[in-house]
Amino acid sequence: MSLVLRYVVQEDVIHGKKVIKESFHGFAACGVSPLAGLCETLLTSLRGCKIDLLGCVAKCFDGAAVTSGRCTGVQARIRELCPKSINVHCFAHRLNFVIVDVVHDTGRAEDLFTLLQSLHNFLSSPIGHELYVKAPSSRFPNSQLREIPSLSETRWVCRHDACKTLSATLPAVIDVLEDLIEVSGERSATAWRMMTRLNTSFVVHLCILNFLFKICSELVRNSKGRARL
Repeated sequence: MSLVLRYVVQEDVIHGKKVIKESFHGFAACGVSPLAGLCETLLTSLRGCKIDLLGCVAKCFDGAAVTSGRCTGVQARIRELCPKSINVHCFAHRLNFVIVDVVHDTGRAEDLFTLLQSLHNFLSSPIGHELYVKAPSSRFPNSQLREIPSLSETRWVCRHDACKTLSATLPAVIDVLEDLIEVSGERSATAWRMMTRLNTSFVVHLCILNFLFKICSELVRNSKGRARL
């Protein structure tokens, strides 16, 4: 478990300027029982920092029942010790849920990521990977090789990385597919099917998703930055 403390300090005594800061306290191993282990580890860590629990005004967890459960979750146990504290569902975690659900519910976006995962699998094969590695050095000497990452069902950041990577390496990917089309067999047929899907509509949707994901990244980055009261 990782523990991050968020607190308020007064930087300017004369003008009363206050600043919200965050400090990473460290990692801690939890016990065998998820609920009891998390509670005990969290409380021990806070006591080790000599933090008065009565001064705790909020707790931020992800949406898992073991942490955010209203009756028996970690937040409910801690509320017994500091009754004035409120529970906050991590905003970055909530944003992740929203983006992943929107992608799944948008047909064209889902099709695009299905193709991205297929490209990752195809270019990770021995022959595909060998051609992909050679393509930038032989035909695109000024481009940096970046392999398309595998997607995650729960983390939208992986999808953003895949979009950025394909946007940067699309010419090399197309060249590799064209080379594989010339090879007879199942690989040729698979490469041809992928090539037919890398059309103008695909590129437009890729650019749109790149733009939207960039905005989401800035939102997450700003939410982790310093906020002034």
